[in-house]
Amino acid sequence: MDSSESNIFIDKNDLLKKFDCRNLNSFEVESYNDIDITLSMSLDSFLMFAQSRQLDVFYQFNYLDKYDYLITGSTISDFAPSVLFSSNQIHSDFPSYLNSLLYHDDSVFTSDKAQEQFNSFEHSLASEIINYNHSLDEVYFSHPESVILFVLYEGHLLGLEKVFFECPYSSSDEQLDEFLTSHEKLLAQAKSSLDDERKLFRNSLFSDSEFIQCTNKALRAEYIRRLWNDPCSNVRALFHDSFNDYSPDTPSTSFKTFIEASYSEYRNLLRRGLIKSK
Repeated sequence: MDSSESNIFIDKNDLLKKFDCRNLNSFEVESYNDIDITLSMSLDSFLMFAQSRQLDVFYQFNYLDKYDYLITGSTISDFAPSVLFSSNQIHSDFPSYLNSLLYHDDSVFTSDKAQEQFNSFEHSLASEIINYNHSLDEVYFSHPESVILFVLYEGHLLGLEKVFFECPYSSSDEQLDEFLTSHEKLLAQAKSSLDDERKLFRNSLFSDSEFIQCTNKALRAEYIRRLWNDPCSNVRALFHDSFNDYSPDTPSTSFKTFIEASYSEYRNLLRRGLIKSK
C-alpha cells in the first residue's frame, strides 16, 4: 500500500477527491453484473489507467453490518448448544432477558425477578456479552470496509476490489462459542447430567405399557405427541432444541429420534431375552 492509501478508514469524500484530482467522471451504483476481468493493481494505478483512456469509473462501497457481530437473544437461541437448554443451565427466557439488557427494556424483567429467575452462569454470561457488545468500535461499521471499482473497456467490465481494513472481530456465533468454551467444565457437567437423565427416562419407557404397545410408527407418533404435551412430563426440557422456541408444541426432532431408537432397543433386548415382555 502506498503512502496515499495509508489511512485505512476513509469515507466517500476521500474517494471523490481522488476522482476529481484526475478529472474522472464517477458514478455510484447499487448493483452490477460480475466483473469480467479483475485487475491486480493499486487504487491509484487503476485510476491512472481510467484517466489515460478517459473512462467513466463506477464504484460501490461495502460496509460491515454491526448486527453480524452483536450477540443478541437470537444468537443464543440459534447457536447455543441445545444441551444448555435441556439441562436447564440456560432458561428458555434467557434470550429475552439478554435482549432486555441490550435494549434497556425493563418492562418484562425487573432486577429482582431476573436475580431470582436466572442462575449465576446466566448472569455471568450476560455480563460478558454486554461488555463485549459495548467494546465493538463503531469506526469499523461507520466507514466502508471495501470498495468495488470498475470501468467499461472494449466491451468488458474491468475492475478491482480495494479492501481498507480487516475486521478485528469474530462473528456473533463464533464469539458466543468462545465465551461458552471458557465455561467448558460447566458444559461437560451439563452434558453428563443430561445423558444420565435421558438414560433414566429411556429405562422408564421399557416399563411403560403405553410405550410398549406402540408397535408401529403411527402409534409411536401419537405417543410422542401426547407425552410432549403432557404438563407433568419433563421431556420438553430433556429434548429441547432451538426450533421449539418458535413452535413449542411441536415435538423436537431429537425427542422423536430418541423414542424411535428406544423402541428399537426395546425390541432388540426383548428378542435377546434380556428383558421380559410386559
